[in-house]
Amino acid sequence: MRSRPRVLNLHIGLGKTGTSALQTFFASERAQLQELGFIYPALVDLAPASRGEPTRGNGLPLAQAIGWPGGVKKDAERPDIGEMADLLLEHATGTSDIIVSSEALQFFEPERLSRFCDLLAAHDIQTRVICFVRSCREFYLSVWKQHIKTFGNDVGFSEILETFGGLQQTVVKNLEQVGSRHVAFDVFNYNQGRNDIVGFFLRDVLNVQGTSTPRIVNPSIDLPSQSEQSVATTTDEIESLLCRFQPVFEREAEVVNAHVIGEPIEL
Repeated sequence: MRSRPRVLNLHIGLGKTGTSALQTFFASERAQLQELGFIYPALVDLAPASRGEPTRGNGLPLAQAIGWPGGVKKDAERPDIGEMADLLLEHATGTSDIIVSSEALQFFEPERLSRFCDLLAAHDIQTRVICFVRSCREFYLSVWKQHIKTFGNDVGFSEILETFGGLQQTVVKNLEQVGSRHVAFDVFNYNQGRNDIVGFFLRDVLNVQGTSTPRIVNPSIDLPSQSEQSVATTTDEIESLLCRFQPVFEREAEVVNAHVIGEPIEL
C-alpha cells in the first residue's frame, strides 16, 4: 500500500538549463520512467520530443493556463485551470508519481499555480516545483545567443538585459509565494549537472538510479563563428553591460542562493 500521496514533479526550466535534453529523455524513455515509478503524461503529442526535436514540453497547455510570456488579455483566452487538472488526472492514472515539464511554465502566476495545486491536492497529489538556475552572466549571455539563433537577428545584449535582467530572481520569489503544505519547490544549480543533465535529474532530483546516456544539451551559438548573423554588440560593450548590471546580478544571486540545493550560483 502506498504510504504517501502521489507527487507531481513540475519542471519549469529555466531557459538554457538542459530542458530540451530532459524532455527528449522523458518522451522517449517513458517505459523506463514507468519502471522507476514515474509517468510522463501525454498532455501533448510527444512524438517530436521523442525524436529529439525541440518542443515546449508536455506542460505547454498547463503553462498557458497558469501564465504565459507577454501575458494574456482575457482569462477566457486561457485554458481553464480546472479542466487542466482534470486532463492531468485523466492521463496520469495509477500509482506512479508524475512529471510535467515546460520551459514556458517559468512564467506562471503564483495565484493561478496555487489554485491548480489545490485542485490536485484534493485528489491526494502534492506538487513539487523543480527549477534549474545558473550563474547570472552565463544565463543572460545564453539567453541573448539563443535569441539570435532562434530569430535570426540581434536585438542587442542591452535589450536582452533590460528585458530579462532579474528573471531568475523573479521566478524564485514567485515560488516563495506558492510554497505551502501542498506545494514544495527545489532549486538546483544547472552547472552541477550540465555534463549529464539526465543522469543528474534522475539521481539528484528524483532520487532514483535509472540509466541514461549523457545527452549534450542544445548549445548557444558561438557568436564569432556566426558570420551570417548581425551581431551588433562588441566584446567591450558586453563587458561594460555586464558591469552595469552587476547590482542586478548580486541581488539575483542572493535571492536564488537562499534556496539553491548544492553549490550556489555565481555572478
